[in-house]
Amino acid sequence: MKPTPILVVLVGALCLAGCLKREPKMVWEPMPPEEAPAFASKPELNTVPAFLAGRWCQCSMSDPEFAKQLGVEALVEEETLPQRWYEFRPDGTFSTGDSKVEWTVTGKWSAGTDFVILQHELMDGKPINDGKREVLERAESGRSAAIVTEHIYDAVFTELDKLTSLKLAPDQKRLLFAGPSASPSGLPVLGGIGLQRMKQVPEK
Repeated sequence: MKPTPILVVLVGALCLAGCLKREPKMVWEPMPPEEAPAFASKPELNTVPAFLAGRWCQCSMSDPEFAKQLGVEALVEEETLPQRWYEFRPDGTFSTGDSKVEWTVTGKWSAGTDFVILQHELMDGKPINDGKREVLERAESGRSAAIVTEHIYDAVFTELDKLTSLKLAPDQKRLLFAGPSASPSGLPVLGGIGLQRMKQVPEK
């Protein structure tokens, strides 16, 4: 008995599916500082724009020199916040957002000799000032959900207003938001909020 054409095609398709490997889903995770390249460690990373390009996430950072003077390893406990991401592009634009609260802000960046200035322009596709006004108007409606939303976004807008200037961190591998307003403690010498490079890995 000869196999029917349909059966032959079906068996062939199953064999082909078994031979082809599915590409794993890739996700972003913080790159350990020991793996991250330092500024100017390669010819292609010897400018601020070239070093900046890519995906980063927020992290807390301690000032290692001041800690050394006090005879301690670190002044504050450092941690990473993978959900608070930044994406810098070579054309002078960037995006930042929160993968848990699900908001996205876009804007432009400009680089000096050792610093980067961030200009936030749009939130979820709308001018950021319009977004602030809409959130406030919803909160004034008195609905509980709108009030909770206003508290969340008020914290976001406050943070964005403060985090507008970046410089190289002392380890030359991370970036540090400049100015007293960018320090959780209010004391820049203790460290502050920074950015740590991310990498793509297969989802576990």
